[in-house]
Amino acid sequence: MGMTDLVLRSCNLYGPIPAYISEMENLNRLDLGFNKLEGNINTPDYENLQNVKYLYLTSNWLTGSVPEWMQSRDRDYPTDISYNNFSESSEPTTCRENLNLFESFSAQRNSSFGVCLRNFQCPEEVLVAYKLWWKTNHH
Repeated sequence: MGMTDLVLRSCNLYGPIPAYISEMENLNRLDLGFNKLEGNINTPDYENLQNVKYLYLTSNWLTGSVPEWMQSRDRDYPTDISYNNFSESSEPTTCRENLNLFESFSAQRNSSFGVCLRNFQCPEEVLVAYKLWWKTNHH
């Protein structure tokens, strides 16, 4: 069957995300958050990551533009790319409840996206799911 979950959170990883991770066909959850991963993920090498249901690239040094497939993922595919350094030109024009972009852009202080986040009301089912996930993964 192959690996379904790959969690390398806070492992002090650095450099680009290895392209072979995108080729892991059975991957359901990928968490590479809180490392020092860098580079542009808006390339063909990473397009297969769109098949990963739970994608967490939080708090790295990722740059370039946010891939279009991340911006248009189904609501059942949560994605967290907060605290990175993406180019402002790829900033979405609308909020999506399944895409966390907080402090993700190089010019965040001048960003209109902050207004969107302040006005965004998180649906109750998302809060319940997050609390359950947090309890399960943070003993």
